[in-house]
Amino acid sequence: MRCYWEEEDVWFYFEVNAEGWVTRQIELQGPELTPIAAASLDEWQQAHEAGLLDAYDNRFGITAELPVSEWEGHDPIHPFA
Repeated sequence: MRCYWEEEDVWFYFEVNAEGWVTRQIELQGPELTPIAAASLDEWQQAHEAGLLDAYDNRFGITAELPVSEWEGHDPIHPFA
């Protein structure tokens, strides 16, 4: 699914598991759709376990910290809706 944050001109693209947690997230900003994040929950957890979390966050960002059912202020656009 995807969401648009007009205030920052950012498109968010998400893969979500059955429990509503974001497993992958990409963020593209501005008219050129400049990538600003491309995070994977599995990779983030591996970096955390390896003690490399700061390096991972600085390079790829993080996935959303709440399940989709708890988000406020976003109106997901489903491609098949």
